Amino acid sequence: MGLGRYGVWIGWGALLVALVLLLLPGQAALPVIDRDEVLFVQSSRQMVEDGALVDIRFQTEPRYKKPVGIYWLQGLAARLSGAGAEAPLWVWRLPSLIGAVAAIGLTAVLGATLFGPQAGVAGAAIFGAAFVLAGEARIAKTDAVLLALVLVMLVVLARLARAGRGWQGGTGQGRRAEAPGRWAPWVFWLACGGAILIKGPIGPLAIALAALGHGALMRDLRWLRPLWAPLPILAGAGLVVPWLLGITLVGGAAFWREAVLGDLLSKVAAGQEGKGAPPGTYLALLWFAFWPGAALVPLALVSLWRRRAEARVTFALAAIVPLWLVFEAVPTKLFHYTMPTYPALAILVAAGIMGLRQAPGLGARVAVAVALATMPAVAVVLVVFQLRWGTPPGAVALVAGAVVVALGAAAVGLAMLARGRGAAAIAALALGGAVFNAALLSGLARTPYLWPTERAAAAAAQLVAARGCARPSLIGWGYEEPSVVWVGGRATPRLPADAALPAEVAADPCAVVLRAVGDAPAEVPGWQVGARVEGLAIGAGRVVRLDLLQPVAP
Repeated sequence: MGLGRYGVWIGWGALLVALVLLLLPGQAALPVIDRDEVLFVQSSRQMVEDGALVDIRFQTEPRYKKPVGIYWLQGLAARLSGAGAEAPLWVWRLPSLIGAVAAIGLTAVLGATLFGPQAGVAGAAIFGAAFVLAGEARIAKTDAVLLALVLVMLVVLARLARAGRGWQGGTGQGRRAEAPGRWAPWVFWLACGGAILIKGPIGPLAIALAALGHGALMRDLRWLRPLWAPLPILAGAGLVVPWLLGITLVGGAAFWREAVLGDLLSKVAAGQEGKGAPPGTYLALLWFAFWPGAALVPLALVSLWRRRAEARVTFALAAIVPLWLVFEAVPTKLFHYTMPTYPALAILVAAGIMGLRQAPGLGARVAVAVALATMPAVAVVLVVFQLRWGTPPGAVALVAGAVVVALGAAAVGLAMLARGRGAAAIAALALGGAVFNAALLSGLARTPYLWPTERAAAAAAQLVAARGCARPSLIGWGYEEPSVVWVGGRATPRLPADAALPAEVAADPCAVVLRAVGDAPAEVPGWQVGARVEGLAIGAGRVVRLDLLQPVAP
């Protein structure tokens, strides 16, 4: 292998390192996000405070909708940081960041197993630049960790299928590859147990659909036989069963009723919490969630059509299509739900683009250019809103700079495609997309209008400082977003708009009530308006106006 070949791998390695580093901006600056993230991190913080490793709660409310795994990982990160329950928000986000980094590496391994090493790293670059991954790496939730565990299982499946069906990671059909070692079932079932602890049946469902889909297309399931190993299966079950027994003893029927009926089946039956959408929604969201790789999807699929009968292609399609159809059929839809299908899609895109026999024509390049313009167009709209909201110039500049970077990367990528250099086009678009994502999210993190709870808490701290208080005692009144608890503490009351303020609240000189304007009487006897805050409450999906009320000084 000559110096030129070494240079290629050094370049790909440097690109992947850059993609990982570009997941860091915004980790600390991004405020806690309503509602899912704050429900996880506040519950994890209370778990660390109380030492209750089974009965997880948000304030006094049991958290039965999700398994315990993510709380344990977040709590472990807080403990290892040395700050414990007082750890800053970015510490609680570390499991998601690590999961995202692992997912990029595992995508490279999966791609190498299917189409060879260069297609593997190119697929990892495409996925590493995806906008949805950039978001999930910065949010303390379950999805990035779940994705990494799903990819571990997919890698094992791919190696079993390659050995069993006689196809290899290069081009074409080949002799049977060497079968995975005895480690394969152990890794598979331990990852399966971990996935169940993170998000219940979603991980096993994704893997079962991929395995059965590929087996059906190949008319052969014998390659799955090595997984039927009693000890590894028991080891995977050993990760889950002790917690299931413990939570059943603590929560009884309430846990199963809430986890199965209240969360899982309610999402299947109807759009949960107003998040319903028709089939086809995820196909529309693909152009944003999978950007910039989404722009290459049609071109890549045309290239792969002639190879559609190859076992490696059917395996990748089986990891995408069945699970995608399930998510499209389920009424409840969220932006990130289809993320487990994106690594295989990125690998197919990489293989298709790098396998182009000739440079795409003008019409194809125009279509790619239009698709690449989707996210810069969204960012331009955000810049306009930032200017209307009075956003600090630095934050506006970050988002505007993201637009420039995205357009520049698109120009370079299109030029490389026109010359038939698919690998260079992928590298340019991936790097440009990752820089765009980092700048965009960092700019939004510094846009005060998007974070009314943070602004209200900062204004409340200033109000009570004049009264000699070290920190405010916050009360949400008609404003019940969970982020109020994160900034105010686990005992922070959240009152409905039609409730009366408790009498003891007025006796606290450090009390500040965050009252949603329009949901409460115009004047409140004994209270005065100290400040007003307006912003977009992301969790509620609406603009809120908050009056910060203080007790009238005697």
